[in-house]
Amino acid sequence: MMLAPSFGETIMSNPNHRQTVRNRLTLVSIALVVALPAVLSFLLYTSGWRPSTGGNYGELVEPPRAIKNLEFQTLDGSRLRVSDLSKRWAFVYFVADGCGAACEHSLYKMRQVRLTQGENAKRLQRVLVVVDNVAVEKLRTQLGEYPGMVVITGPRENVRTLSEEFVLPTSTPFDGPGRIYLLDPAGRLMMSYPADADPNGMRKDLKRLLKVSQIG
Repeated sequence: MMLAPSFGETIMSNPNHRQTVRNRLTLVSIALVVALPAVLSFLLYTSGWRPSTGGNYGELVEPPRAIKNLEFQTLDGSRLRVSDLSKRWAFVYFVADGCGAACEHSLYKMRQVRLTQGENAKRLQRVLVVVDNVAVEKLRTQLGEYPGMVVITGPRENVRTLSEEFVLPTSTPFDGPGRIYLLDPAGRLMMSYPADADPNGMRKDLKRLLKVSQIG
C-alpha cells in the first residue's frame, strides 16, 4: 500500500514552489542589504557617536548661533546694530584692557588673512569689540595700522551682553583671550579660532567658505 505524500513532501517536490521560495529569499536578502546602512546609522546615532568634522581648521559652532541685534556706538561716534554687519562674513575680536602684544598679533592675523583672499577680501570684515571704555584712548593710535576695521566701544551694557553671546563650552572672550570668532553673512556665530591659531589654516578655511558660499 502506497502512502500519500505529506504536505511538506509535496511542497519540496514542486519545482515552481522551490523557485518561489528562492525568489523570496533573494528579495529578503536585498532588503536586508539596503536597510543595513540605515540601521547602523540609527544605532551609532543613538549611542552618541558622531563623525569627525574634518576639513575645517577652526572650531565649528554647531548649530550656528544667531546673535542678538543689539545697538552699539563705534569709535567714531556712529551708531551700529549687529544687523548692519550682515551680508558679509566677519571676524570678531574682543579686547578688555588695552591691546597688548597678543591683541596686536590677532589684529594683524585678521588683516592678513583677509588680504590673502584677493578679490574676495571685500566679502570679509573685521570687528573689534572694546569691553572696557578705559582702553579706548589707548587704542586710537594703535588702530591707525588697521584701516577699515569696525571698532565697537559701547554702551557698556550692550557690549557685555554681546560678549555673553559668544561664550563657548571651551572658552569665552574673557577666559580665552585672543580668540577670534567668525560670523556668517546671516549674523550667526559659526566658527572660532584660539589665540595661537595658524593664519594659514584660517586662510584655507576662509578660502573654502567664500568659494562654496553664495552669500556674503
